[in-house]
Amino acid sequence: MEATSKELVVSINDPMPHRYIFVPSGNRYITMQCRKRAAAENHPVYIVMDSKDQRVGTRVPTAVYEKVIQVAERTKESRLRAARARELRLRDELREAVKAQFPAAPLTEVYDVVDQAMEKYNRTHKLTMAEKGFIATLSYIRRKYTDYEAHASQGMPPAENRDKTSATTDAKVVEWGWVPKPGEPPRLPPSELDKVLREKAKRAPRGDPSVRRPQSFMGLKEAQDSSKISGYLPLKMHQ
Repeated sequence: MEATSKELVVSINDPMPHRYIFVPSGNRYITMQCRKRAAAENHPVYIVMDSKDQRVGTRVPTAVYEKVIQVAERTKESRLRAARARELRLRDELREAVKAQFPAAPLTEVYDVVDQAMEKYNRTHKLTMAEKGFIATLSYIRRKYTDYEAHASQGMPPAENRDKTSATTDAKVVEWGWVPKPGEPPRLPPSELDKVLREKAKRAPRGDPSVRRPQSFMGLKEAQDSSKISGYLPLKMHQ
């Protein structure tokens, strides 16, 4: 849901509106549902920022929050089942995307790449499934078959590290059968294409409340977290 004129950015030090509650960041399902219900009932929502201009939570009407918690309790099992089904489907799609681009890659390592892709890259909706599989594969190769981890432990910046290990990475990519698709511009070496895709995948600044991930996907871990309602306690409330 996009931020609207009913969503106002405030400081964490600003007074709490009457009959509002502070919902801390960290549970995307609760926050999303609070925003949607507040908008539907025509209530203002306050995006709360800290002294470092980082988003730390949301202020919504207490009654809205209580309704959301009730619904979350009733639906937690069905949401977990749906999240598991989505994750299995996404894993299948990623695995096929990796196998299609790297046909000579050992199957056991394809599964390792998929695990890494699900953890690190699946949350961006700016890349296609094939692009996610590509950068996850290069990242996996870089960490397993080059000196990337040793350089990282010595404090080398990631971008410089990727450049330094690019020759070994590219050689392994070719060994795994990667060939640019005919007529697919630009025809870049694998590590250079990786740079292009990483730039494409960059998110908006964290403090920008107007930029949100699409609501169509919630990972299994997020669904599990959102079901732990008993441990999800707001920090402050004005009656």
